Amino acid sequence: MWKASLHTLGNRVWQMLLCLCAIIISVAAVSAAISLNALVRTTTEGVVAATAADITVVPAGSLIAVDAVSAPPPLSADTVANVSEIPGVARARGQIRGDVLFPITSDGELLKPQLAPTITGSFLPTDDDGGAHMAISDGRAPEGEDEVVLDRPTLERSGYELGDTVTFARTGPAPSIEATVVGVVALEGDRPAGASYALFSEAAARTHFQAGREGFNSIWVDVADDAEVDVEVMVAEMRELIASEYQIVDGAQVASATQFQLYPRLTVAQVGLWVAGLLTLGIAAALISSTTAHLVARRRGEAAFLRRLGASPGRVALPILAEALLLGLAGSAIGMPIGQALAAELNDLGRQHGLSLGTVIPALSSTEAWLCVGIGVVITVLAGHRHATAVSFTQALPPRPLIPRPRLHFSDAAWTSVGLVAVGVGLLAVGTIVPGMPLPWAWALLGAGVVLVGTAIATPVLGAPLVRLVGLLGRPALRDVSTIAARNVTRHPVRFAKATAALVLGVGLVATFAVLGASGRASAHHDLPENVHGDLFVTSSADDGGFNRQVAELAAALPGVERVASYGVQTALHGGDPLRVLVAAPGTLESVVNYEVTDGRDVDANDEIMISADHAAASGLERGNAFNVVVNQQRVEVRVVGIFQAARGVELPPVISARGTFTDRGVTDVDDFVALELARAADVGAVRTALVDIAGTDPLLRVQDIDELADSRGAALAAAADTVDSLLTLLTWIAIIGITGTLLIAVQERKPEFRALRLVGMDRIQVSAMVALEAVLMGTVGGLVGTAAGAIAGWGLQRGLATMGYPFLEIPWGGLWGLVGLGVLVGLASAVLPLLAALRLQGPYRILHRGSAAQSVAESPANAV
Repeated sequence: MWKASLHTLGNRVWQMLLCLCAIIISVAAVSAAISLNALVRTTTEGVVAATAADITVVPAGSLIAVDAVSAPPPLSADTVANVSEIPGVARARGQIRGDVLFPITSDGELLKPQLAPTITGSFLPTDDDGGAHMAISDGRAPEGEDEVVLDRPTLERSGYELGDTVTFARTGPAPSIEATVVGVVALEGDRPAGASYALFSEAAARTHFQAGREGFNSIWVDVADDAEVDVEVMVAEMRELIASEYQIVDGAQVASATQFQLYPRLTVAQVGLWVAGLLTLGIAAALISSTTAHLVARRRGEAAFLRRLGASPGRVALPILAEALLLGLAGSAIGMPIGQALAAELNDLGRQHGLSLGTVIPALSSTEAWLCVGIGVVITVLAGHRHATAVSFTQALPPRPLIPRPRLHFSDAAWTSVGLVAVGVGLLAVGTIVPGMPLPWAWALLGAGVVLVGTAIATPVLGAPLVRLVGLLGRPALRDVSTIAARNVTRHPVRFAKATAALVLGVGLVATFAVLGASGRASAHHDLPENVHGDLFVTSSADDGGFNRQVAELAAALPGVERVASYGVQTALHGGDPLRVLVAAPGTLESVVNYEVTDGRDVDANDEIMISADHAAASGLERGNAFNVVVNQQRVEVRVVGIFQAARGVELPPVISARGTFTDRGVTDVDDFVALELARAADVGAVRTALVDIAGTDPLLRVQDIDELADSRGAALAAAADTVDSLLTLLTWIAIIGITGTLLIAVQERKPEFRALRLVGMDRIQVSAMVALEAVLMGTVGGLVGTAAGAIAGWGLQRGLATMGYPFLEIPWGGLWGLVGLGVLVGLASAVLPLLAALRLQGPYRILHRGSAAQSVAESPANAV
């Protein structure tokens, strides 16, 4: 058996190489998805490890909102010493936690963290007695008042080296910070993390983050390993020593709060990666199974002949399964490192679009590596086993005359998938058209997924009319070549669906998010000019944290400026949770943005608030209700005087109050948005230049007109569309492999058919053109059907997200036609190897030889035996 397998090895080289490529591509796709998920996990673990002690003392509310409260009185060194004396405490060390900082690169660009936050404060190294999970990997720890250590990715991205001076921008009215980089900080165990670290000496941190006041704003407490004291008892004893402005939390609470800060971006990243992983896994399984099945089918005649000679099914199947096992192992071994490299490229691409999952792609764990190998090996062996053990010796007998199939034959699965597409469209309609449906975005998301998956399976049915039309249109130029090629494509629906599944899904996903992204941009450009008032605007590029109010005051004094209005955003605590509050002078907010007071009135005095209709419904608050909030460690009773609804496209915090509600309690007054109205005769360019000079004192500030403001808003809404494009390259290669493999195997299986065509008058060029046309038809239909499905899914998502920033539908026709063109290019690329294989076919005379195809296949093993 083994001798026969080796003897016929040369006849299967193309199929083996094709199967190997399918395994490599598939395992690489799965490996990339697993690597990116591992990167998100280690990013979270790294951030938590850097911020979580056994017990931590922090300002109240600072874990859930950096600017929830102003800095409370520092904790003295005596307090830290007293905490260390509590039974069960191994060591207590004072620490200073800092504000959010943004390094400015050597090129003058602002370096913002993406997935994880910036961690700043005093450097607390790991030692034998405990401490933060950090160490200096290069250089030394900071000691002077102008020294800092950075993590290596931040140092490399900023373009600086050890000994250089780095400028840090910061939110709020405080000035920028300059410090000399003296070391590189790394997490213990060198675990990667997406956070950016800027850690100063204790003296420098005290100067920058505590205005020079002595003491600490945090205590890092390590519990002794052999401590028998309950942690709750220890916390109770600490409570007697710590001022009420501070909260005492254990490591689990710190970890939970840190993950909560990462939750929105982390959830988007993880959900997207899991969806992409499951999608690529399904396509990978179909591709490996299809190519392996064709490889084993190539040996059916050989296996049947050996069965006829008396070999048992197990002895016949064993060499086939061994070959499948070797291919699976080889493809998995090659595919895993390729997947790691692909993950790094996708991560870099995501960073360019504003979503960095981390810094360094972690090595696959043994479990993850075995999972990748298992996927490649198990699917290959199972597909080989299914076909190898189904061979009987009767298959070596002369075949019966073939009964012609109907011109168009569809499987039940294909028709069922058409119903699946209809169900998906129905879900889109239910969630987006029927009024009053809860969670319309969830209905839209489910419907879009069902439409895309159903379309990939139903491609043979949905694309059949187009294939027939192309066959008819091409008949005047190509004659019978066009007709026969169209019939060949449609007569094998399962083969057609497997070959184009990756292309349909890839193009469909990109088309979906292209429609959503274009709708987001169109919505921003339509809504903002109507609902935001002003000619020029000053905003901060930081997500949170305002800027000095002096900017608005200086802008009001510029020649040509008729009016300046602004608002800021502060944070209070309500029930221990952060509450974002928009603050503005009474009567000025309506000159900045449009909103409607649906019940009650606007804010006229301090300690009065308006709440949004959504917040009122979620919290159960009504007009006239009063409740307590904490502002700068002070309990304040506020009263609801009105319910408001923001205009479409305008994002406002859920609570609106007067500035005095916060400034009367010692909170620094800041602006988050400044709008300038210019006189009709004003020189806009001159005013803008002067305004840029004023804002230039803060690197975080940017000056925009209404179009630029809409562009930035639209770019944020379209970020998902830009990021998902990175999946298209991978799925395009899978599609090329699938179509190429299908047609290469078809060329080998259809030799008698091709020779018969040659015998009735077709030349070699016409037969090859027929094969190439089949590939182009598959690619074109896959691109067109996928684009159409993506457009429908994108429409549904836009309708489902209409109240979340996407009220207007915009179809990017140019981009969609480009995706159809991509399908044509995929078909052309897939046609190259099958065309060359068809050109190498021998002449028609072999059709006259006596014997069946199965007998000719069996000649080689017979000689070997």
